[in-house]
Amino acid sequence: MAKAEQLVRASGTASAKVTVLAGGWDPGNPVQAAGRHFISILDQLGYRASLRVILDPQVYTQRAFDSRAQAQIGEFSWFQDFPAPSASMIRRYIIWRNNHAYDERLRRIIDRANVA
Repeated sequence: MAKAEQLVRASGTASAKVTVLAGGWDPGNPVQAAGRHFISILDQLGYRASLRVILDPQVYTQRAFDSRAQAQIGEFSWFQDFPAPSASMIRRYIIWRNNHAYDERLRRIIDRANVA
């Protein structure tokens, strides 16, 4: 923690406001508790952290992955993923992101990469 505090002081970002996004749609999901813990760490480091809980998973995903929203940091979910490529959360995210990329130049690059 001492090294982290030193890096924050050196970065000149201490006392900056930071909003942490957390989803709250699954009652058995400890993401909100993890978000509160993360906020306590950011506070210890000298940031002015706050938690924004978004109950609707679709709204959360739109806000978290939309660069125009300028989300600073967030937690998407907390679960054990099955270790098969077809079930990978990362693979599902990539597919979702590819389907929602509106930049035509990026779309062509992604299409070429998907063929390879």
